[in-house]
Amino acid sequence: MDHQYISNLLLAVPLLPLFTALVLILAPLFSINLPKIATSVLAVGSIATAALCSLLLNSQLTNGLDANFSSIYGNWIHVDEFSVSFGFYLDSLSLVMISIITGVGFLIHLYSVGFMDQDKDYQRYFAYLNLFVAAMLILVLADNLLLLFLGWEGVGLCSYLLIGFWHDNTNNNLAANKAFIMTRIGDTGMAIGLFLLFFQLGTLDIQLIQINAAALWPLDENNTVFSFDMVTICCLLLLSGAVGKSGQVPLQSWLPDAMAGPTPVSALIHAATMVTAGVYLIARLHGLFELSPLAMQCVSAVGAVTLFIAASAALVQNDVKRILAYSTISQIGYMFLALGAGAFSAAIFHLMTHAFFKALLFLSAGALIYCMHHEHNIFRMGGLAKKLPLVCVCFFIGCAALASLPLMSGFFSKELILESLLDEHMYGYWVVAIVGAFMTAFYSFRLFFVIFYGKNNKEPDTQPSKSMIIPLSVLALLALFGGIQPQGLIDLFTTTENTTETHSIGIVIFTIAVPLCAVAFSWFQFKRKVFGSDIKPGVLKQIHKFLYSGWAFDWFYQRVFIRPFIENTYFNRNDVIDLFYKALTSISQWLHRFFNQFQNGQLRWYGSSLVLFCTAALTYLITS
Repeated sequence: MDHQYISNLLLAVPLLPLFTALVLILAPLFSINLPKIATSVLAVGSIATAALCSLLLNSQLTNGLDANFSSIYGNWIHVDEFSVSFGFYLDSLSLVMISIITGVGFLIHLYSVGFMDQDKDYQRYFAYLNLFVAAMLILVLADNLLLLFLGWEGVGLCSYLLIGFWHDNTNNNLAANKAFIMTRIGDTGMAIGLFLLFFQLGTLDIQLIQINAAALWPLDENNTVFSFDMVTICCLLLLSGAVGKSGQVPLQSWLPDAMAGPTPVSALIHAATMVTAGVYLIARLHGLFELSPLAMQCVSAVGAVTLFIAASAALVQNDVKRILAYSTISQIGYMFLALGAGAFSAAIFHLMTHAFFKALLFLSAGALIYCMHHEHNIFRMGGLAKKLPLVCVCFFIGCAALASLPLMSGFFSKELILESLLDEHMYGYWVVAIVGAFMTAFYSFRLFFVIFYGKNNKEPDTQPSKSMIIPLSVLALLALFGGIQPQGLIDLFTTTENTTETHSIGIVIFTIAVPLCAVAFSWFQFKRKVFGSDIKPGVLKQIHKFLYSGWAFDWFYQRVFIRPFIENTYFNRNDVIDLFYKALTSISQWLHRFFNQFQNGQLRWYGSSLVLFCTAALTYLITS
């Protein structure tokens, strides 16, 4: 096997979109106005070539390449014993990730050609989009945590730029600020975790960290779920970063507001980049997290709480993109739940299938918005099954996969997570996951029935373009037939995951029946015209309002953190610390004016002062 060839392919994957992003960003600085066709060829072509490189790497891995491959391209930092290189690490996990990022990313780029055709900032849009993909590729290929953190912050920056892309609207800017600030909270904890890991283990190399951690903090019978030791602290700090980036409780409220950006951006954030970063981080450092039972329990708890809160909030939303946003938060919660149960391969498998059907759903929603005068409210659509048949079919496939209906891609990955919870005897979490599955199927088909079979309120004024139809068709096929778990993931995590147990046929039938019952219940409620009807004032209306607000997390943060902070800043508008220094200045000036009176230039005054001082000094010496 030609390792130089593999190394070059690996380097090309992130560099291609990075290079085209720089070209598109720098061209206007040199007064070069690229035509739209040139921008499209550069932006879409670079991602297509990166996807081809990923495909070649897949073929090399299956044709005898070692289980992992690493390549160093240069030295980044070298201070005394601290050394960080520009290096990439390829194994089954990173290979699956780059395949998803480049493959789904290519389809989203191709879709964007039609969706953003009339936008005045076409070139800027694709520059940001390419940069976004490049940052995510660096994140998943990095062989050390510092380079990973560079990609981590890169996707944070790009999400800010793309969420606030239409910056003429103040609300879009506020949504971008919210996403940037809330993810920075988690990133601060993660950065502290990196410092702590280096201080304890002397390296930031991802593989060495896990080897050194196992030697320094061996897992034995003394390690219980209540053990709060150094490895737990490190893992919890890393978890804070994952929680912020993946939109999990308590840092999840930025994600629904992130729908302010163009719809293809939402698809990229939710399916192939940013929100999957937290799942990848924990899976990549699974050897470290497994040394802390408490940290693993925290990961599961975060996932369980998040999936329930987000699924219940999605039940009552009216905006098509916000419903999908809450569904993403909920599905990432399932992945965290699987990670906490030690089912790392199941988590990444669900990440893969989720990328397919969530990209399909967002791009289908984008086609709806594109054809329906930029309408987002599902109750202002309706009756579109015959008017937009392709979008209807794609939306149905996406909703069925999201609801985990039998034989859809989402069915296989979610069933694997539920099975893993039973294998680990995590019955409470299994119940939460089942309830979440029911709610997911219910709101998915509430969305579908209202849009395509509800009362007709608006007529579409156009049809999706060819550049939009092709990605939708490919993603529909992936959502249908993409439920095949990569063997490499199973092999990678075999040593850490327990063998599966045989479960009763009754449990299997029950888990399959739950989403089917939810779809039937959703249809029943739809036919009764419950969806969209007015709710009478009372407890039910208060619950609806509470769920609609996303469990009032923004209200809570406003009153507990933001308002007290603003009030303190108003109280401290003159700066208490500055008052101390201003007081010193005033005292110094007063002393200067006081002693300046003694400096009048008269010899009699100076002589009298000298005599008085000497007399006072002698009196003190004699009497003391």
